[in-house]
Amino acid sequence: MSEDRGGLDGKRFDATGAISRRRLQGGALGAFAALAAARGAMAWPGVPAPSPEAQPDANALFLALGSVAPHRFAAGEVRFARTESLPALQGLALAAITMQPRAVRELHWHNNADELTHIRSGSGVAIIFYDGTSAVVPLQPGTLVFFPQGAAHAIWNASDEPMEMILGFDTASPETINFSASLPFVPSQVIAQAGGVEPGAAPFLPTAGIGFAVPLAGEPPAPTGNASEFSTMMAAVDLETFPGGSRRLTSEKNIPRMSGIKTTILTLKPGGTRLPHWHPHMNELAYCLDGRVQMGIIGQDDLEQTAVLSPGDLGFVPLNWFHYLTNVGETEATIVLYHNAIPQGVIDLKDVLAWFPPELLAASFGLDGEAFAGLAGGNAPIIAARNGAD
Repeated sequence: MSEDRGGLDGKRFDATGAISRRRLQGGALGAFAALAAARGAMAWPGVPAPSPEAQPDANALFLALGSVAPHRFAAGEVRFARTESLPALQGLALAAITMQPRAVRELHWHNNADELTHIRSGSGVAIIFYDGTSAVVPLQPGTLVFFPQGAAHAIWNASDEPMEMILGFDTASPETINFSASLPFVPSQVIAQAGGVEPGAAPFLPTAGIGFAVPLAGEPPAPTGNASEFSTMMAAVDLETFPGGSRRLTSEKNIPRMSGIKTTILTLKPGGTRLPHWHPHMNELAYCLDGRVQMGIIGQDDLEQTAVLSPGDLGFVPLNWFHYLTNVGETEATIVLYHNAIPQGVIDLKDVLAWFPPELLAASFGLDGEAFAGLAGGNAPIIAARNGAD
């Protein structure tokens, strides 16, 4: 069942698959409690797979990335969450790349985006040249590596297993200049000059299109001593623990070159909830790695979309929209969060309940201040356990 409402772009919005948020105007405390109980028992929808025949919903905030048609290349494939597959995106995009063993993501650079990449499987190196500095970064599962906007870089999977990567970008429409698609347009004599050889010594370069991921045997160069300027292991990022889960939040302390984008690994125990909050200065992309996570995203007026994320699903939170994440499965859930600002800014519901007078909050619902008086403790953890238990 769908409902027409004002959309993200100011147009009318078909909210198929999203649960609408109803305002409670006036009414008694009993009605308030009954509505809350009904919503708590509701079976929230999963993230629908996109239809190849249909245009993407311009207002959808969720995407089943695993169902997006991949771009396939000689030695790998990539699926993108950017504006053509999730038009509501602002300030962030995401890609999932699988590269075959003994292959390389060819030399390239991003003319409009910083990139922050999680390595999930495989091993090898990333080779970076930026602003007069070169670095060879060792890669293994758990490596986090930052590529500044415009930095020439390549990723070499030197292992005998596929390399899986999750890439975050600090723009909704990242653009890439690939070596294979650009160098054939440079005159051979100019290439020879760049290489310091005679014109006839420059190789003939066919216009073969975008290589993207291509086979490459042999052994990569050894890591350099400055690799930590661009990378870290997620296990080396400070672990913050709470009753309902934990998080590792990256900063410039972990990767000195990092700017424009940051990432957090969030784990939620069964029933654990990252409590409602909003970000004054940044958008958020949440990508589910493991488990089942209910994500609610609430904007101006009555706009709401709520869905259960499974592995490979993602949700986008526009700047200053209210949102929460709760583990509705029976196993631990892991979510990768990307934000397009450093440092992080956040306003938590628990602090709002503590700072504003209960009678002021209750007045919005036509209720007595006692309805909110018991919620003003202000000492709740940001990741709460099931039923608030320790």
